[in-house]
Amino acid sequence: MKHVVLAAAGHVDHGKTALVRALTGVDTDTLPEEKRRGLSIETGFAPLDLADGVQISLADVPGHARLIPHMLAGVCGADGFLLVIAADEGVMPQTAEHLDLLTILGIKRGIIALTKTDRVDGETLDRRREEIARWAAARGLSGMPICPVSAVTGRGLDGLRAALAALAEAVQPRETGLPFRLWVDRVFSVAGQGTVVTGTAAQGRAAVGETLCFYPGGTPARVRSIQRHGQPCETLWAGMRGGLNLAGLERQAVRRGAVLAAPDSLTVTDRAAAELFLLPQAPYPVRHNAALHVYYGSEHQVCRVLLAGRRTLEPGERCFAQLRFSRPAALGAGDRCVIRFFSPTVTLGGGVLLDLQPAGKTDPALLTVLAAGGPEARTAAVLARMGDRLPKTEELARRAGLTPEDCGLALEDLERRGLALPLGGRWMAGGQAAALWGRLRALLADFHRREPLWPGMAREALRAALFPHGSARAWNTLLSWYAARYRLVLSEEWVALPGFSVQWTPEYEGLRRMLRERYDRSGLTPPTREEALSPFGRQREKAEQVLRRMALDGELTAIAPGQWVRPHCLREGERRLAAAFARKRVCTLGELRDALGLSRARALVLLDHWDRTGVTRRVAEGRVLLRRGD
Repeated sequence: MKHVVLAAAGHVDHGKTALVRALTGVDTDTLPEEKRRGLSIETGFAPLDLADGVQISLADVPGHARLIPHMLAGVCGADGFLLVIAADEGVMPQTAEHLDLLTILGIKRGIIALTKTDRVDGETLDRRREEIARWAAARGLSGMPICPVSAVTGRGLDGLRAALAALAEAVQPRETGLPFRLWVDRVFSVAGQGTVVTGTAAQGRAAVGETLCFYPGGTPARVRSIQRHGQPCETLWAGMRGGLNLAGLERQAVRRGAVLAAPDSLTVTDRAAAELFLLPQAPYPVRHNAALHVYYGSEHQVCRVLLAGRRTLEPGERCFAQLRFSRPAALGAGDRCVIRFFSPTVTLGGGVLLDLQPAGKTDPALLTVLAAGGPEARTAAVLARMGDRLPKTEELARRAGLTPEDCGLALEDLERRGLALPLGGRWMAGGQAAALWGRLRALLADFHRREPLWPGMAREALRAALFPHGSARAWNTLLSWYAARYRLVLSEEWVALPGFSVQWTPEYEGLRRMLRERYDRSGLTPPTREEALSPFGRQREKAEQVLRRMALDGELTAIAPGQWVRPHCLREGERRLAAAFARKRVCTLGELRDALGLSRARALVLLDHWDRTGVTRRVAEGRVLLRRGD
């Protein structure tokens, strides 16, 4: 069955509720106050079943000027509209404003129902039809069907049903490949069942048993059951109107304006870059840094508007701007919004939200691509913008306003062209990878100049300097890509430039010989680092490089921070140690000190080293030998 949502909009008291009741048999005014005042306050919904398995959900929205926020919440997710105009009054202020609001939200497919025809004669009816046709054409809706009807006599209802069926047939199916999203327009509790929320599924699907989240807070809730117009169902698809009974959620935890969506599918932000436009008939311009009312989905709040490259946006104009929200908003790229003047509260225009995480000033080049570019261009633009904050495909799709499938296809093409690089389940722009290679090459060249005896820079040190937001997995994948593309030299620990090799110049060889002799003479009483380097004067820096390289090559063994001994001296010490333990199973510190021929402090340093390396082990009476030295 095909499901379509149509908004029954129009001026107050033009017969929307009566027409919906005549079409469906359902009275959408259910609140006591609505009955008392004869005025729709909340949006009511009624099903209209047509031939060929089509069901229309008619949203009877309030028509009073003061109830515009309720009207906008009601039309959220609508596929088209039924604009109701009374034949005895014609186009009125809320007729025009409702049509403007529908157009701003991108709801441009509709029908005009000319109601209360039983109150006018034929000549007046013909004249009214001509007036409305001219009015609609002036707003870019020429040729829109105008159906004269009477909810009292039933005149024209069959023709209206036929027009509605044609409209429903022309509506394109919603996108089901995107994550589920529903703007909440009603919240209530049912005794013994818990919290129920209602709304129109804007995209994706939700099924009984799934866990969804309420945004902007991210509160999880499990779908206990689903109903569509009072009938239970297992799945709610995009384009369907429904109510969801949720487990694990208190009534007070959610309100109208919240979003029920798949986990991690929306961006929660306090700002968004958008393309704004003002209606030609907007009564006021918008000035830079002005406070405005902004409506999106079923939500409404105040925002501040920062225009890009201009001080004023005049009626009929459009420009890029940044919206600074007064509280966090849960949004998707490509969402539409309505903007209204702060005071008096009148409709000015709207916009399309393009970049939900703008950094600093508005970037017109990026927004131009996001506004008009294809999937590949949008994917490339967002990926380049993210730098080394490497996104997964799903996040990239969300920020570019694409389905994951379309984004994945775009990434495959970008990868073939060298414009995107897969890194351990995440992506980097080809330009970013090339720029990072330039920085890496300069950093390694400087390191090789300063440390000519070192085999390369440590992988983790490079990552900390160049790739602080990326994972070790992604970094290692990127290094492997550089190795294949630019012949970067990699080892398990080190990274070096192509062609680099350690060069033992005569000067360095001389320093190494002097250090060997110094440590050979010291035996098991090694100098401190400072003592070893102090005789070298102006050659101290190079001597220190040699010292580190000797330790790396195994020519020196560290027994404590800043203290090294020659390996052959250490082996001699271990032989003395073994001789002492040949006489006794457990030796005291004093006995081992005498066997080594060292002071107590020197012996303790060596014994601690042997404890750490598994040669000896401390026990209550002293130490025991675990293994003999070579």
